[in-house]
Amino acid sequence: MTKKTRTGEYAANKSLTKSIRFKKIEYEGLVALAKTRGVDFSVMLRDLIMTQLSNAAEHEELLGSFKSAKPEEIQKNFFDILNKSEEVLLKTITNNNEMLRRKIEFHEKLIRGLMFLVIYFNREMDDAEKEGRAANAKKRLKAFIQSLEKEHS
Repeated sequence: MTKKTRTGEYAANKSLTKSIRFKKIEYEGLVALAKTRGVDFSVMLRDLIMTQLSNAAEHEELLGSFKSAKPEEIQKNFFDILNKSEEVLLKTITNNNEMLRRKIEFHEKLIRGLMFLVIYFNREMDDAEKEGRAANAKKRLKAFIQSLEKEHS
């Protein structure tokens, strides 16, 4: 039984399924990467494979065009490939920007939590109060870290 897709492009009668073997550590890393990108593992893998094959074909086309005797054809092919690369670069930069924005938000929350703890414990107190506050702070810090991990998982 196949999954339904939005476009129907990968329905049972339009696509094939093939298994690929990975080392366990490689598979876990790829699944984690797909999860951070917010896509299904198979979708990410298919997109990466198709992009790699497309890039290899364009590279071979470029090298083949250098063997031409006509300089105009060489220049045209070279600039065509450069123009195609612009879209890939723009998408890569956009994805990196989004990932960096999420990391900055995460670090900002961590810094705010740290600042709270510094301000909270930056006063003099007797030993009995210190032990109670330390236990309470450990519980609150653990809850804070768990809430951050839950938000970013």
